[in-house]
Amino acid sequence: MPPSDFVSQSSRCFVLADDISGLAGPLFDSSVPIARDIFEKHRITTIGVGGPPEGHPTIGEEQCSNMLNSKCFEIEHRGTAPLIVTQFPFDAAWVLGWLSPLRQRRIHAPTGVGAPGPAGSKMSMRFTTRCGVGASVSVFAKYGISVTQLLGSAD
Repeated sequence: MPPSDFVSQSSRCFVLADDISGLAGPLFDSSVPIARDIFEKHRITTIGVGGPPEGHPTIGEEQCSNMLNSKCFEIEHRGTAPLIVTQFPFDAAWVLGWLSPLRQRRIHAPTGVGAPGPAGSKMSMRFTTRCGVGASVSVFAKYGISVTQLLGSAD
């Protein structure tokens, strides 16, 4: 199925930015397609964006917060519904602590909490370190799980 057919049959879309240096092309960040009429042309009614309750490996907390605010407001301004999807956390307290100020900033978009797929603890820890899920390491430690052992070999 060509991409245009897939998009025309969808009503929801998830836009995720990448922070790899040296990217080329006009879509260097997820706010670019949101600010254009790409989604409206294809009758997309919901646009999902990433929300990092445990931080981002290369972007500071304030910048992440500002970017999420502007994306959600732009999505709403264009008549589309925003949806936030988080990284997968291992500690609900981090997510709840992140959601409260988000709501205080008038971001009331539905928020889906990411869940790890069918992977064991070693693979999950490798993924979390690549995605910047920082608090997860402390949660493993809290329960007496050695992060060194987890990262030492594959599942």
